[in-house]
Amino acid sequence: MKLESQEVVKDLCITDAEFEDIVLPGKKEIIASNFAWSTFRHVDFSHAELISSFFDFCLFEDCRFKDIDCRYCVFSGSEFLTCDFSGSFIVHSNFSGITSIMTSFASSDLYFSAFPTSYLKETSFEDCNLKKTDFRFSDQRGVSFRYSNYQEARL
Repeated sequence: MKLESQEVVKDLCITDAEFEDIVLPGKKEIIASNFAWSTFRHVDFSHAELISSFFDFCLFEDCRFKDIDCRYCVFSGSEFLTCDFSGSFIVHSNFSGITSIMTSFASSDLYFSAFPTSYLKETSFEDCNLKKTDFRFSDQRGVSFRYSNYQEARL
C-alpha cells in the first residue's frame, strides 16, 4: 500500500480503509491527505510529519504517534483507544468530539489545538504545553494535567 511504501504521501485520498500492523518509516511525511472513516490498528506513526491532513471519524486502536510533528490536521469524531502521542508537537489541530480512552499525550506541545465536546477517559496530558488548547464542553474522567500549564488552556 502507498501509505507504507513511500517516504512522502501527498494529496492522497483513501477513505473507509483499514490499516493494520504497519510501522511507518522514520520521518514519514503525510501532507494534504484524506483518510476519513478509516481504521488503524497497531499502526506506528512515530516520528512522522502530518501536515494539513484529515483523519476525521477514524478508529485508532493501540497506535503509536510518539514524537510526531502534527500541524493543521483534523481528527474530529475519531476514537483513540490505548494510543500514545508522547513527546509530540501537535499545534493548530482539531480533535473536536473525539473519544479518547487510556491515551497519553505526555510531554507534548498542544498549542492552539482543540478538544471541545470530546470524551476523555483515563487520558494523560502530563507535562504538556496547553497554552490556548481548547477543552471546553469536554467530558473528562480520570484525566491528568499534572505538571502542565493547564491554567493557560480553555477548560
